[in-house]
Amino acid sequence: MKVKIGNKIHDAENEPIVIILNQSDKDNISNMHPDKFKYICFPNGMDADEIRKFIDEPISTKSSGDFRDDSNMESQQDYFCKK
Repeated sequence: MKVKIGNKIHDAENEPIVIILNQSDKDNISNMHPDKFKYICFPNGMDADEIRKFIDEPISTKSSGDFRDDSNMESQQDYFCKK
């Protein structure tokens, strides 16, 4: 499991990760299409352009801090967005 927070990816292979879900998160994730692998949560008031920018911006790994594109991450249409 990997989690993107801000501009960093945290990988459960390198450090423990706990995801704290509310009932709405659990419901939304359980209803995701089987071909989708990402779920994004964002603050109220964040518009679609800001969300796309966050999804598309370069990311860094916690261990290296190097900015890079993560080729293992699917394109933005693979995200399930919670509003």
